Amino acid sequence: MRAPVRFVGMRARSKARVEQAGGVPPRNLQRISRVDGPTIWDRYERLDVSLNPAGPDSLFDTAATYVAAGDLVLDAGCRDGAHLMELVRRFDVDGVGVEPVALHIERAKEAVQAAGLADRIALHHGVMHELPYPDSHFDFVWCRDVVEQVDDLGGALVEVLRIMKPAARLLVFTTVATDLLTADDAEVTRRHLANVDGNLDRGALDVAFARSGVAVDSVDVIGTEWREDAEERTQPVSRALLRLARRAGNATTSFVSTAKTSMSTSRPTCTGRCSSSSGSSSRLYTCAAPRSRYQGAWFLPRLSGVRGQSARGGYGAAPDPIVNPHTVAVMRTKSAGRRRPPQVDDDPSSSSEDVLTDDADLIGMRLTGDHSGRTASLVQVSGCRIEGARLIGTHLESSRLVDCVVIGCDLSGLTLEDSACIRVEFQDCRLSGFQAANSRFTDVGFLRCRLDDANFRMTSWERAEFEDCDLVDADFYAATLPSAQLIRCDLTGVQLSKCTLTDATLQWSVLNGLRGGESLRGVTISSDQVLPAALAIFGAMAMTVDDEPRP
Repeated sequence: MRAPVRFVGMRARSKARVEQAGGVPPRNLQRISRVDGPTIWDRYERLDVSLNPAGPDSLFDTAATYVAAGDLVLDAGCRDGAHLMELVRRFDVDGVGVEPVALHIERAKEAVQAAGLADRIALHHGVMHELPYPDSHFDFVWCRDVVEQVDDLGGALVEVLRIMKPAARLLVFTTVATDLLTADDAEVTRRHLANVDGNLDRGALDVAFARSGVAVDSVDVIGTEWREDAEERTQPVSRALLRLARRAGNATTSFVSTAKTSMSTSRPTCTGRCSSSSGSSSRLYTCAAPRSRYQGAWFLPRLSGVRGQSARGGYGAAPDPIVNPHTVAVMRTKSAGRRRPPQVDDDPSSSSEDVLTDDADLIGMRLTGDHSGRTASLVQVSGCRIEGARLIGTHLESSRLVDCVVIGCDLSGLTLEDSACIRVEFQDCRLSGFQAANSRFTDVGFLRCRLDDANFRMTSWERAEFEDCDLVDADFYAATLPSAQLIRCDLTGVQLSKCTLTDATLQWSVLNGLRGGESLRGVTISSDQVLPAALAIFGAMAMTVDDEPRP
C-alpha cells in the first residue's frame, strides 16, 4: 500500500484528506480528472472526424471557370507535363508547354507520347521571358510552382501577357513567406529549391504584377488544406517525420532533445518537426489543444505552415505560417475588353427528348420543346442553340453552359445552383424569378430579356452585359459585377447592397427605388440619372430630404 505523504504544518483534517486520497492532493485529482476527463476525450473524437479538405485537384476546378473546349492553353513551366496533360484531357483543349530544364522536357515528351497526346500537346525548351508565339495567341495560361524561381519576374509577366488574348486568364499557384521565415531558412530554400530573392515576398509579388500590367481578379489563400488532404490519404508527413526520427536514432529522444520549449506528455499537444529540404535545420513547434472546431500545426518536409482559416469556414484561426505553400491568384490584362460572344454552329443537330438528365453531356445540339420541372445535376451543355424551349421551374445543380445561344425561351423559375455560364447569350427570353445564387457568369449577355424578381445574390460576373432588360426587383446582393454593362434597363427596386460595381455602366437605365445606393461608387451614369442615383445614395446614408420648416 502506498505510504501517505507527510506535509509539515498541515492541520490534522487536511492531513486526513491527503491520506484518504492515497497520498495525492485532492487538488491534483481534480486536475487529472479534467485532463483525462470526458471533455478532452470528446475533443479527441471530434478531431478525428475529417473536414473533407480540398486536394490539389481543386486547382483544376478553379481553371474550369476560365477554360472551354477548343481553347489553346499554355503551361508556363510545365516540368514533366503532368498538369498540362490533365488540362488537355479534362477540358478537351490543345496545350503548349514551356520548360527551361532540358531533362524535364525530355521526360515530358516521353510522357505525352505514352499518353497518346502528341497531336494535342506541343513542348518547347525555353523560358517565360522569350516565348516563340504571336501576340494574343493563348486563351488560358497555367503557371504552378514557377514564379518563385523566375529571375526578372516582371519581365516574364510582360511576355506572358503579350501572348494572352485580351480576355484570357493567367492562373498562378505560388508560395509566399511570412515574417516567421528566418534568414537561415531563407538561405536553405535558395540553396536547395532555387528560389529567387524577393519572389516569396507577397508585397514584391504585388508590385511585379502591377508594374507588368496585370489586373488581379482573385487571390485564394488555401493555407495547408492540400497537405491535410494528402495526410489523410497517404500520410506523407508522418512518414517523413518518422524517417527523420529514425535517422536520429530514437524517435522519442529526437523529438524531445531538439525542442526549444519543454513538452509534457500529459498535455493534449499537437507537435511536429519541420525542416528544410536537407533536414539540417530541424525545429520543433507545439500548438495547444484546439480552441475551435479544428486548429493545429502541420509541418511540411520542406516548408513549414500552421493551419489557417479556410474559405469554406470549416477551420479555426491559427498563428501565421512560416511559409504558406498554397496561394492561388487569377489574373488578366488590365484592358479585358468586352465580352466574348459564344461560338455556336449555325445548324447544330436536333435534340432527343429526355436530354436533361444527371451527368448529361450535350454538345453541338439544337434544344427545343418542353423541359419544365426537370431536376438534374452535373449537366454539361456546350455549343448548343436553345430555341423556343420551356424550362419553367427546371433545377440544374453543379452544371456548366459553355458557348450557348438561348433565344425566345421561357425560363421562368429556372434554378442554376453552384453552376457556371461561360460565353452564353440570352435573347428575348423570359427569366422571371430566375434563381442563380452562388453561380458564376463569364462573358454572359442578356438582350431584351425579362428578369424581374431574379435572384443573383452572391454571384460572380465577368464582362456581363444587360441591354434593354426588365430587372425590376432583381436581387444582386453581394454580387461582383466589375465593368458590367446595364444599358437601357429597368432597374426599379433592384437590390445592390454590398454589390461590387467598379467601372460598371448604368447609362439610360431606370434607377427609381434602388436599394443599396452605397454600391454605386465608381459607376457611370447619364445626366438624367443624377436625381434617382442621388436619392438611392441618400437612402443608403439614412438621409432625409424634408422641405417643411421647423415649428
